Parts: sequence; structure tokens; C-alpha cells
Amino acid sequence: MSKIQNIIKKYRKQCQAKQPNPPDKRDEISLLREAQLINTLETTIKDNLSNPASPLSQLLLAYKGAVTANDNARRIFYAQELAEDSNNTSLCYFYGIELYRNGLYDRACDSFAIGFEKNNNHMGCLNGAASCHLAKLELNEAEALFKMADKIEPESFAKKNLQYIDEMIAETPPQILKERQKNLWAQYRRMEARRLSEQEQKERIAMTLIENASKI
Repeated sequence: MSKIQNIIKKYRKQCQAKQPNPPDKRDEISLLREAQLINTLETTIKDNLSNPASPLSQLLLAYKGAVTANDNARRIFYAQELAEDSNNTSLCYFYGIELYRNGLYDRACDSFAIGFEKNNNHMGCLNGAASCHLAKLELNEAEALFKMADKIEPESFAKKNLQYIDEMIAETPPQILKERQKNLWAQYRRMEARRLSEQEQKERIAMTLIENASKI
């Protein structure tokens, strides 16, 4: 059983202990995404253990610490620093995930696209780009990318999202779906500008903390 499957199994047991109902499908998809991130991060760190003192290794460990602590400010800051080495697909994936988590879907999709161009077998980047389209209710684009991911490497993340899209289409009349998409876009444009400003503030705070720590 893979590490991701173990995490999912543990999560299901926790949910069953707390409530009689099964976990929500969207919650399980979110957990899958986080489990994939942690799995890819640990693999990337192991690949760089030959030179633990290198700036890349130090940044990876700092990013892992931020992920473990779920510190959003440090997560996006370190991921952005790592993404500057765009030759490494996984580093583009990490930054894309952090942008996605902060609602910056267009920028996240760009980061995933850069990563996928470097490695057409990186399912994290392909699923990430699909997730960005799904978050914006661009169902046709999301479905096409998830189907591509499922065809290349059948796995539960793409399948669960394809099921979710099918259910959404079946349960929501086209006109209502279009109206929801229109309203979402109006909210998204305002959210994009606001969160970009908040992101820049968080990055400045993180940089200040690093500078102060280096003086100690």
C-alpha cells in the first residue's frame, strides 16, 4: 500500500470515529492533493540528500517545515523561491499548489504548465492545471485534462474529480451552471486582486523574519 493510500485510510478511520456519515468527496479530494504534495516533497528532498548544505536542500527543508506547520505565509514564500529553479518540474508543482491554495488559479495554472512542459509524465502538474479549471467552473477544460491524466496513469485523484464533474453536470441545469460561473468570475476577479496584495504582504513578512533570524 502506498504512502498516499495509508494517509487516506487513516483519514477515513478518523472520520468514521467522529461521525457515522462517510467523508465528503471534496474533502477527500483535498486530502489526496495534500498527500500527493507531501509525497512528492519527501521524494524531492531524498533526491537532494547528496548535498544537504546546498541552497536548494535548505530551501526544501524550510518548505517542508512550513508545510508541516501549515504556515501559509512561509509555504508560499519558500515555494516561490524554489520555483525560480524552473528546470525542476517538482519545484514548479510546489509553487503551483501554493498559488492554488491561495486562490490564484491563473498563476497556479501557469506554474503547472511550465512544470508539465519540462516533464510530460508529471501527473501532479497535469492534475493541478485541471484543478485550476475546475475551481473556476471551467468544466470542459477540467474534464479534458483529468481524462488525459487518467489515461496516462490511472489513479484515484483524476477519477474522483471526473466523478465529481459528472455529478455536478447531472445535478445542475446548464443555465444555472452558467449563472454560477458568471458570478464566480465576478467574485474571482476581486479575490485575485485582494489575495495578490495579501500574498505580497505575507512575502514581505516572511523575508523580514528570515533577515532577523540571520542576525541572531
